[in-house]
Amino acid sequence: MLDPKARKSKPLNTDKKAPVLEFVDPLNQSDKFAAFGGIGRASDQSAVAAGDSPPLCNTGGTSEAVFYAIGLQNHGEKQKQKLFKRGLDGIAFIDTLTFTLSEDVFIPDTEMPEPEVIANNISAFLYSIFGFGLVAKCNGLHGYQISFLMGQANAEYGRAAFWGNKNTVYINLTGLGLTMAADGWEERLYDFFQTHAPEAKITRIDLSHDFLNGEYSIDQCFQDWKDGKFKNIKSARNPVAEQFGTDWLNDTKTGRTLYIGSAKSDKRLMAYEKGKQLGDPNSPWVRLELRMRNHKLTLPHEMLINPSPFFVGAYDAINDIFSNYNLKTDKPAVKQKKGFGHFACNQVRQDASFPCSEAAY
Repeated sequence: MLDPKARKSKPLNTDKKAPVLEFVDPLNQSDKFAAFGGIGRASDQSAVAAGDSPPLCNTGGTSEAVFYAIGLQNHGEKQKQKLFKRGLDGIAFIDTLTFTLSEDVFIPDTEMPEPEVIANNISAFLYSIFGFGLVAKCNGLHGYQISFLMGQANAEYGRAAFWGNKNTVYINLTGLGLTMAADGWEERLYDFFQTHAPEAKITRIDLSHDFLNGEYSIDQCFQDWKDGKFKNIKSARNPVAEQFGTDWLNDTKTGRTLYIGSAKSDKRLMAYEKGKQLGDPNSPWVRLELRMRNHKLTLPHEMLINPSPFFVGAYDAINDIFSNYNLKTDKPAVKQKKGFGHFACNQVRQDASFPCSEAAY
């Protein structure tokens, strides 16, 4: 039973036209996703009958999905193809994304805010941006009374939730979901925000880079931390570091992980041996993953279409790695507090430190 007090009432406005969205039933998408052969990417749409799916752009964006062969000796196989993302500019790609936006974006002004209408429009929105929609209804999530899985029934690409939390909609895309998303989703989502939801807030974003041949190792990352190359700008103190994995003390070949930064702050780096995590004991593959949240930082929409400057600008150590790219770096602005008054946002950016953090979900 839905609590009518969970969301504020929205008066009807018969003077405005309903949003132009193709309604998609969130509970009957399994057949469409099966047609994608379990991939759900724009390049696989030839398997979908004409008229069964909305057109998706296969160009633009900041990343692409490619296959990488890894050895799986521990599993009795010689090789396995692993699908992963890479930045088109050779640097960063978005590995996880969470954002919120107003429910009003998905409610026709001539209709009452019924859950079925909101769910149908959210699914249509997701399908037009990422190439997949909602597939199964779940229990409430993070203070919202209604939530749905997105993607496929047997593979979770993320979650969508609504009906609560000041009439907002919560969207979370996992790394798998963004890998499977249709190419160019970054530009489509950015354009949608600019046109229909400028108030949308990115609440978490993970930016990553893969060193497939071990060009940057866990040992190098640990040494850079000891050398102070991950220091906070304002405090000039080294952030805390944590080591995980038995390989730090034992040669189990299962991989090591190094966290740099507190789990409670807004910026945290995770460096880990990705290939070994996937089962290849001899893989040199290392991934750097920068996790950012919006508790004290404002994560701009521009991070969707130009993530690399924010990735490179996060720490001196990362900037040194990509210094030959001649990339203009950037940092999210620290949210202004009461009393800042006329101080410009970029001045706050120059003076403030950017602490590190791991997202709660």
